[in-house]
Parts: sequence; structure tokens; C-alpha cells
Amino acid sequence: MLSLILAFFVSCISESVFICTGTTAEVYHKSDNCRGLNRCGGDVKRISLKKAEELHRRPCRICLDD
Repeated sequence: MLSLILAFFVSCISESVFICTGTTAEVYHKSDNCRGLNRCGGDVKRISLKKAEELHRRPCRICLDD
């Protein structure tokens, strides 16, 4: 049971991303230290990747460029 809870927790953490809550923000970030967040006009907030996609955010070209 503990291993199941731990696996769920790790899954949730790995799917977390960061967004700027400013009105013109359009991307999500892998790290809250991404330089793309330096000029954030709002707060930096951790949310799930699913929620970021629901908000129509795209991946950051700096920290998530594959």
C-alpha cells in the first residue's frame, strides 16, 4: 500500500509545471527558475501539466525545448 501511495505522489510531482498568472502569459515551464519567468507580470504558480494544457498553455521554448 505504501508503495502505491509513493508511486502516486511521484507521478503527481513529475507532472507538475509552473505558470505565470499574468494576463499575457501563454506558456508553462519545467522549473520555477526558468529565465522565461523572469518578467512574469503575476505570480508563479505550480499546477498540473493537465491543468496547464486545459488553460491552452504551450511548452516553454527555453526549458522544455526537446
